[in-house]
Amino acid sequence: MSLWLTDGCNLRCKYCFQSPVRGRNHVPTYIESATIERFLLFCQAQGYNRIHLFGGEPLLARNQLFYFVRRSREFLTRPAFELVTNGTLIDAEVMALIEENAIGVLLSLDGDRDSHDKYRGGFAKIERWLRRLSAIPDICVALQVSEVSGLRNRVHYVWDQGIASVAVNIVENYEWYQPRDVQTFEEEYEQCMLDMLEGKGVLVDALYSLRVQECSTYRRGCGATWHDVACSVDGLLYPCHRFPEIGPAFSVGNVVDGLDKEKTEALREKLDSAINHHTYPYIDSEYCPVSLFLVKGSFEALPPVTYCELVETKHKLVAKYYHQLKAFERLQESSQSMPS
Repeated sequence: MSLWLTDGCNLRCKYCFQSPVRGRNHVPTYIESATIERFLLFCQAQGYNRIHLFGGEPLLARNQLFYFVRRSREFLTRPAFELVTNGTLIDAEVMALIEENAIGVLLSLDGDRDSHDKYRGGFAKIERWLRRLSAIPDICVALQVSEVSGLRNRVHYVWDQGIASVAVNIVENYEWYQPRDVQTFEEEYEQCMLDMLEGKGVLVDALYSLRVQECSTYRRGCGATWHDVACSVDGLLYPCHRFPEIGPAFSVGNVVDGLDKEKTEALREKLDSAINHHTYPYIDSEYCPVSLFLVKGSFEALPPVTYCELVETKHKLVAKYYHQLKAFERLQESSQSMPS
């Protein structure tokens, strides 16, 4: 379950997938306390207790974040939180909130200062908290492949900060990559994978691909086609955390009345059909239908070919090192199950 605390952001990353809906003059909207209360009642009734805090940049809604965490303890049984953040607004009080409430963090960090600031900015504000962030049990860095060249060095920078888990994300900006990038990406990512197998760190996206390839019942397409739910700042419900970007026409309920099952199933079927209606030479392009809609005005549009080739390269490398990755995964599971 995802909750938007605000639709505003304090950065303007050059590759941001939300750029089509947020210009420089965008006026942020923030969730109200009454909506938070209704959202928690909805979660209580539906049995949701793991909440992903999203946006925008959720730390812009600082007061709402603190209120939500406090009230969640009163409504939900053993609530668990994940904060999806660019990290630039972390301060001592936010850090304490994260540590005291065991909040998981998905931190956007694209490597060292030069690599990060070239496309995002704000590195200095993040750097001061990296040591404490690295001590959080549930911390993962989302590293966008802003440039394929130098990817291995950027991944190693994160690992060297003591943050073991890195998700290497192919940028969902329609024409970001060139065909020549595919070979370079393959070389860089394969080296990262070999480094992981030597115990340098973890590529969580590679392990995800491993599970996908093992699952005979895996459904192609995003979570919006079968199970995700998200709540916008105004209390509308959507089939995933990205759908608030394209507006109320795609909402499937609200936190007062709950999900409209008929509307939900109709939209999920439409998305599933759109994603799978064409013959496409890729196992799983993973390109978000909302990103397609924002650029092309249709869920049925084809994803950019080079993006799909980069994702396919990941899958092929995972298949190439399948047995080594399985051994690595078993070792990870064994170490996590050992008493501390």
